[in-house]
Amino acid sequence: MSLLTTKGTYALSALLEIHNRDSSEPVQIREISAETNIPQSYLEQLFNKLKKAGVLKSIRGIKGGYLLAKPAEDIYVKDVLEILEKDLKVADCENPILCLYFSEIQEQMEKLLNVNLVSLDKYKEQYSKNLNYVI
Repeated sequence: MSLLTTKGTYALSALLEIHNRDSSEPVQIREISAETNIPQSYLEQLFNKLKKAGVLKSIRGIKGGYLLAKPAEDIYVKDVLEILEKDLKVADCENPILCLYFSEIQEQMEKLLNVNLVSLDKYKEQYSKNLNYVI
């Protein structure tokens, strides 16, 4: 498994969409799906895991939807990735020589994720700064 699959990228996009809205009003999953171009059925699977982990909470009913379960500054990108990806790896390696190389990179990546904790708030800030970036 690579470091980041669609689970991680989709979840971060969806959480950012919820965070960009009024935090007191639940956001319906179909709205998140439409804004992020993520299939609703896939979001439901991701949101179930994030809800069980205490990142999201859901409100039932006509005006229901999803809210962040805690302040955005207390939700870390690293934690979201670990909830969804389970085992963050740079690469699966079957070749022992490559495993030596990738294990060192793996250690460096883990240190980086643990030292540079990025909250959803900080992620939103960085995302907003780079919105107009063109390659």
